[in-house]
Amino acid sequence: MRNRVQSSVYGRQPRAVREQAQDYERARRGTTNRRLYKTPQWRALRAQQLDAQPHCEVRGCMNHATVVDHRTPHHGQQHLFFDPANLQSMCKVHHDSKTARHDGGFGNAPATPRSSDESGFGLL
Repeated sequence: MRNRVQSSVYGRQPRAVREQAQDYERARRGTTNRRLYKTPQWRALRAQQLDAQPHCEVRGCMNHATVVDHRTPHHGQQHLFFDPANLQSMCKVHHDSKTARHDGGFGNAPATPRSSDESGFGLL
């Protein structure tokens, strides 16, 4: 008799195969944080923020803002995610550098907390 693998049942597979399949399913569905960005509520809030502040809020930058950033990382907490006071408009260049610095992107270690100005960038 052949071994048949059912997509909804992981119990009869070796542990490594089962964990790999579960990891794939989680990645395919997206994390809760990623799903928040797909909600109509976020899309409306993002549009309102960019209408209210169409330029990058980083001091001295006059680039057109294309990204809405969370001043305080939300880590999936909806009260922070959907709080208009926690949002800032940024150009992609400044947003990407802030994200890399704070979240440890591009191979960097995550930043340690320090004082920052209201744009979310550290004071020099």
